[in-house]
Amino acid sequence: MKHESGFTLVELLIVIAVLTGMLLVSAGGWYSFVPGYRLSAAAGDLQGVLQLSKLRAIKENSVVTVTLSGGTPVTYVAFVDFNGDGTLDAGTDISLFNEQLHPSLSRDPDDSAAQIQFNARGFPVAAGSFLLLNQQKGRGVEVNIAGGTTMRQSDDGGTNWQDL
Repeated sequence: MKHESGFTLVELLIVIAVLTGMLLVSAGGWYSFVPGYRLSAAAGDLQGVLQLSKLRAIKENSVVTVTLSGGTPVTYVAFVDFNGDGTLDAGTDISLFNEQLHPSLSRDPDDSAAQIQFNARGFPVAAGSFLLLNQQKGRGVEVNIAGGTTMRQSDDGGTNWQDL
């Protein structure tokens, strides 16, 4: 009698079924992780842009304006604003950043700051915050009167915000 080695078809099907089940269980966790990651990454990007804008205002000895649109997708623009009027003037102002955020992100409707400006000394003209929402969670960046930034978080759709 000849002894053959290898796997039977039934054994292979059982292994494939177990691996498929493990993949489905892990994919559910991954699917819920991605929206929160997008929100955190966008808030981190905004914090970096605000800090770089503050430094650029000092370097250029001029006003730097950062605006955050309320449309879909949310867009942020940072530029050296030589006349300080808060609008990007073609030909005179220097554009630093112009980025669109993921379409699943929106601005908090209670967030009144459409723009934050830094003067030539790196201080904001007024304190403000940029707050983003995604599936009833929120992340944002607050700029204090000294120009420092603080990350904020909301777990109830933007009603209550806490410092991170």
